[in-house]
Amino acid sequence: NGFTEDQTFYGSFLSMILRGLTQFSNTPSSSTYNRSYIQGCRTLRAVKKRLRGGGVNYHVAAELLIAERAAVRQRLAFDDIRGLYDAAIKSARRCGLLHIEALANERAGRVCLRHERPDDLYWATSYLERSRDLYNEWGAQTKVHLMTHQYRTVLSDNILQDGRLSFRSSSGVRGRRRVSQAEVDNRHSILDGKASISYGHLTALSSSSSLFA
Repeated sequence: NGFTEDQTFYGSFLSMILRGLTQFSNTPSSSTYNRSYIQGCRTLRAVKKRLRGGGVNYHVAAELLIAERAAVRQRLAFDDIRGLYDAAIKSARRCGLLHIEALANERAGRVCLRHERPDDLYWATSYLERSRDLYNEWGAQTKVHLMTHQYRTVLSDNILQDGRLSFRSSSGVRGRRRVSQAEVDNRHSILDGKASISYGHLTALSSSSSLFA
């Protein structure tokens, strides 16, 4: 079929992550009997089955989908939900999965944007800045530009140089500051665009960086 065994495995790994994220992101908050939620749980079970079968890196997929499920269910304290995303981010980093680390940071940032506490906007900005930096490092320039536009009210300090975006704030964690009410209000306009996770997201990720490089 033109693909190596590693490419076929990796395509399945990534498609399961994106499928699960799509299903959970299409679930209304706390709607655990929703069809999309049930489908997301099935995908998570399939990921865990691959993990038990010795699937390499499937623990990263499981951790990210567990965080997404917790964000939908809303049965944990928000800081605990954020901790689940942090665990997925750290696992992706340890495995060298730069693009999955970027994706997990973006999902964590979007979840923070849904909450009303001013401190959550600080965390949203930190996660989203880190996500954009990682996508930039990975070479997914189309995704970088999409994020810069989509989250323009919280992402700043970008400079276009030689066709690539460079950022003054590359650590993803800035000094804590007071967040204005206007900034808190802006998060709602960002989320009105609905989550952009879909199989089309795969195209944006791979547009300028090979999935199998």
